[in-house]
Amino acid sequence: MGGGGVPPDVAAGLPPNVTVHSPRMRSPYGVHHSKVCVFFYGDAGVRLVVSTANLSPADWGGMLQGVYCRDFPRRLDAGGQRRGGGGGGGPTSAAVRPADGASANPFGADLARYLTALGPPAVPYARMLAAYDLSSAGVDLVTSVPGSHTGVAMATVGHLRLRQLLAAAAPPPGAPRAVVQVSSIGGLSPAWVAQFGASLLPPLYR
Repeated sequence: MGGGGVPPDVAAGLPPNVTVHSPRMRSPYGVHHSKVCVFFYGDAGVRLVVSTANLSPADWGGMLQGVYCRDFPRRLDAGGQRRGGGGGGGPTSAAVRPADGASANPFGADLARYLTALGPPAVPYARMLAAYDLSSAGVDLVTSVPGSHTGVAMATVGHLRLRQLLAAAAPPPGAPRAVVQVSSIGGLSPAWVAQFGASLLPPLYR
């Protein structure tokens, strides 16, 4: 999935098993600029990689970057079989029983919601996530979806989602300062910067 499209000469050189899709844009403003990789390995699990770097040598070799990488196991149904079909059959160390991840999983829901927002090419992969247990993520996922958001949807993406998470788990007094790392910043208005700053401060510390 490429938010900015792929130049024809680059697309022509891709392997035959690689297909490029451009996510739908709901408005002429904004772009899908996430650095997310989701690798499905069937019964062996799924790997999620979220980085701050563009897929370019300059970003990886010349800038300080951050990467979140984690493998998640496939679920097992009540009979000990891998959920969602696929080869194999019996339980393995790479699978978990429903009881291990039966509780609500905001991380998995947020990831599936983001993939769905990318449009039809990504929707099947969002549905495939249901066969995997993402409850061990250990982090919260904050996504960015271009477009206009109203009502409760405003708190599901962007810095308002971050504000919601920090309000629910305010840092204790004396906690380290929050660090915001970016590789590049577009044109940001003073009003947006003020809103973003307010989102970094839980209500208790405003």
